[in-house]
Amino acid sequence: MRGYNQKGPGALKDRRHQNPGQKPKLTPQEQERVLEALKGPPPDGGLWTGPKLRDWVERELGADAEAQEMFKKTPLGVCCAKQRRGPTDRGGG
Repeated sequence: MRGYNQKGPGALKDRRHQNPGQKPKLTPQEQERVLEALKGPPPDGGLWTGPKLRDWVERELGADAEAQEMFKKTPLGVCCAKQRRGPTDRGGG
């Protein structure tokens, strides 16, 4: 409401397309390496899974421990942790 009160109807426009989003976590070169790796089987065989890809990225591209800790402290990390809990883990019962 404050934007409308200050700038009028023009403040109500959808400006999401102007938002560049978060900076990618991987460089373009690292993204290329990931895509190339995904063209073949994972190191242990079978099919690629999220955890297998995460492990590959950590092993081959290096893991930034500080960035991982910051992610764990964000509301998104908290949200994801809550989603992993089962229905009986939500308390109140």
